[in-house]
Amino acid sequence: MTVEPEPQPRRTLTRRQLLWLAGAGTAGAVAGGVAWRLADDGPQAPAAPPVRRLGHPFWREPLPVTTPVAPTSADYVSRLTYQATMGTTSAPVSTAYDFPYNTAVATTEYSICVYSMPDDWPRTPVWSVREKEGLQEVLDAGVPVPDPADLPDGDIAPQGTDGAVVILQGQELWELWQVRPGGPDGYEWSCEQGGHMADRRSHPGWWSGSPPFGGGEGARVVGYDWGVSASGLSYLGGILTAEDYHGEAISHPLPVAVPITGAGSSTPSHVLPATRYDQLNFTFAPDEVADAYRLPEGTRFRLPHTFDIEGWVDANAQPEPSETGSTAAVLRKVLVCLRDHGLVVAESAGIVGFSAEHEKVFGTRYHPFSAAERPQWGNFGHQVPWSALEQVAVPDRDISVPGSGGR
Repeated sequence: MTVEPEPQPRRTLTRRQLLWLAGAGTAGAVAGGVAWRLADDGPQAPAAPPVRRLGHPFWREPLPVTTPVAPTSADYVSRLTYQATMGTTSAPVSTAYDFPYNTAVATTEYSICVYSMPDDWPRTPVWSVREKEGLQEVLDAGVPVPDPADLPDGDIAPQGTDGAVVILQGQELWELWQVRPGGPDGYEWSCEQGGHMADRRSHPGWWSGSPPFGGGEGARVVGYDWGVSASGLSYLGGILTAEDYHGEAISHPLPVAVPITGAGSSTPSHVLPATRYDQLNFTFAPDEVADAYRLPEGTRFRLPHTFDIEGWVDANAQPEPSETGSTAAVLRKVLVCLRDHGLVVAESAGIVGFSAEHEKVFGTRYHPFSAAERPQWGNFGHQVPWSALEQVAVPDRDISVPGSGGR
C-alpha cells in the first residue's frame, strides 16, 4: 500500500552548487559578530539552505568569538578527555577497547544512511513498534522508502543495532530507527521509532518527545517530534557528509558519542539543545565510580581561537588516512570546525565516536556523489586535542522550543 506524495517542484544542482551550498553557512560570517539564538522566534530560514542539511541557524552559524566559557569548563573538559583516551587498563574507570579502537569515525557500522529521494517516488506507510503519541499517524501518511535492490547489500539500514536512516524528499525529512522490512497487515516496513519534519529549512533540528519538550502544541505537532537520537538532536544537523569532505569547510557542529552520559551527582541529565538523554555507563566501573566522568548530553565544546591549528596539524597529521589518524587536509578541516562550530555530546556509545553518512549509499540514485567519491576520513578522533577544548556556556534565555511543556 502506497501513498502518493504531493507534487514538488524539481530542481537540478551542479556539483559546484552542491559544494557551495554545503559551505554557505560560513560564508560572510564575521568572527565575533554572529548572534546565535535557538529560539522559535529567531531568524527565519535562509532562502537557499544547504543541500542535505538543516536550515536552522544553530546548525549553520559559527559561534561568536565572544561566546563565554562555562563555569564548569575545566571539569567537563577533564571528563571528556578521560573518556576519549581511556582503555582496558585505565583507572579508576576502564573500557573494553584499547587504542586505536576506543575512538572511531563511523562510515559503515553504526553510521547513518542518508537518502535523497526523487520527487515522484511513492510513499508507503511504516509501522512503529514503539507506541509514541501521534507517531503512527505521521508514518501512516507515508514515507518514501528506498528500494533495497539498489543497495549493494540489499538492506537500506546500516550495519549495527541502531539501523538508523535519514530520508529526504523535497524539504521533508524522516528519521527512522531500526528500520526493517515487514510488519502487521498493510505494512511493508517497520521501525522502532521515527520522526518527520514537514520543512527541514525551518525546523529547529532538535526533536521533542520527552518532558519538558513534548507538548507538541502551537507550531509543532505531536508525532512529528520524536526522532531517533538519544539527545533529541536530528542526525542531519551534524553528521559528516560528502559535502563536508569535498567542500571547503565543515560548517556545522559535530555530534560526538561518549561512553558515560546522563545525570550525575554533580551534573544534570542533559542541557539544551538536547531535549532528552541516555542514562548509560558503557565502562567496567560501577555507576558510583563512573559518575565522576559523566557528561550531560547537549554539552557543547569548542577549540579556543588562540589554539595553534597549523602547528598541531604539522605535528600530528598522517600521510594516509587510517584507524589511528587522518591526513593534514582532513585534520585541519576538523579542527577549524571545532574552533568555529564546536562539538556537541549527542549520544552514548561503547567508544568515543563521530558519525558520518554510510558509504554504501554513494553511487546509487539516492546520492549526489559517486562511489569513487566516498570520503576517506580516517580516525581523526585520536588527533583531537581534547584537553585544549573549552565548554561553551549556553545562554538559557536564548533557547526555547516551540510548543514546549509537560506531557
